[in-house]
Amino acid sequence: MFGAPLTDPNPFPGNNLALQQRLYDLRSETKDAFDEAKRLEARWKELEKEQKEVYQVLLSLSTPPQFLSDFDPSVSLRSFS
Repeated sequence: MFGAPLTDPNPFPGNNLALQQRLYDLRSETKDAFDEAKRLEARWKELEKEQKEVYQVLLSLSTPPQFLSDFDPSVSLRSFS
């Protein structure tokens, strides 16, 4: 129906062996990159949480932090009220 079956299902048997190690290496590199991306994603969430906490502390201060007024002399008590 679909034609005569091939006597060898892989017409390039040596090619598989030649590529096998490179494919294993590529798989390992891909897994390492994926794991690193997941680690960085988790770290990003931690940093966002820390940044939010710092921002909340700054907003709760009754006087502007000194480092803000060092960079911008227009920062006054009114800007934190």
